[in-house]
Amino acid sequence: MAIHTVPAATSVVRHNPGPEGPQAVDVRAPRGSRVLAPLPGRVSLASCPDTPLLPGCQIRGFLRLPNGTFMPFVLAHLQPGTFPAEGAFFQKGAILGRVAFWEQHPASTHVHWAFRRPGETLMPPPANIPIDRAFELCGPAPMTFAIALEVSEMDDENLERINAEDSEDHVEHGEIEVLDEDFADDAKSFENAPIGLFEEEAR
Repeated sequence: MAIHTVPAATSVVRHNPGPEGPQAVDVRAPRGSRVLAPLPGRVSLASCPDTPLLPGCQIRGFLRLPNGTFMPFVLAHLQPGTFPAEGAFFQKGAILGRVAFWEQHPASTHVHWAFRRPGETLMPPPANIPIDRAFELCGPAPMTFAIALEVSEMDDENLERINAEDSEDHVEHGEIEVLDEDFADDAKSFENAPIGLFEEEAR
């Protein structure tokens, strides 16, 4: 679940409706909250629009699923300087960044997750897999930071889960740029990378 990636999360708002369910999620949390990697992976692209409608920075890349295939992701609204550089590998449970403050809508400060189907080489958006299904594919919650996991599990008991259409205070952020670039070459090198490489480069 998305909650396990942000131990300090206060609520989860699912949005971007699709035929099988919402395809994106905003995980609300205080500014500076840690965002943990749900799986090992690699950052392919980083950018920092940091505008009133798109606060902070965003990273896109691939997660390595337990079956060895890869899944493209976008993680948006991170504080500058807190996320891995382009080309960097990371391990499951690593800190992928910290939540950027949304000055115009403080109560809606959050990070945004979305994915494309495993094996695809385009980056979201647009997302094309239900967000709940994407996190199901990630398997167990991050285990690297045991204390963080305990906090997540504790928070999960009282976590407020909301669909955007049912929320009275949901604020739509700006559209994340759609890229025409195909990351097939990056995906191929990522898929062929030995699993040990994620551990070594993430240290």
